[in-house]
Amino acid sequence: MKRLLIGTAFAAFSVLSLAPIATAERLVSVVTSDYDGRTYQIDLENRKEYMNKSGWRHVLFKISSDQDRNWHWAIASCSPYQVYVTAYNWGWETGMTNLSSNTVGGKLARAACNW
Repeated sequence: MKRLLIGTAFAAFSVLSLAPIATAERLVSVVTSDYDGRTYQIDLENRKEYMNKSGWRHVLFKISSDQDRNWHWAIASCSPYQVYVTAYNWGWETGMTNLSSNTVGGKLARAACNW
């Protein structure tokens, strides 16, 4: 009986200790800003994809930076590529404007939509 309890405890500990490692693999550093040097990362594990009534694909995801370790919800539009993050004061561009793939917002939107 003692062996069974020790084996069960060891197995449970092994599984629980690996869980953070598996989750950490889903955090991806996407871009470093030339403006202020911030590196932004997104959580690929908790993305949610949906289509709005107009047929536009959007992805809801979490974002943080190396200077702000808190996770914030963000929305990426996948066509056109745009990103909306209230915590960083990033809003939607007007019209069907694609954010350039050379911008922080453009890289984040593409990563959230296509990773």
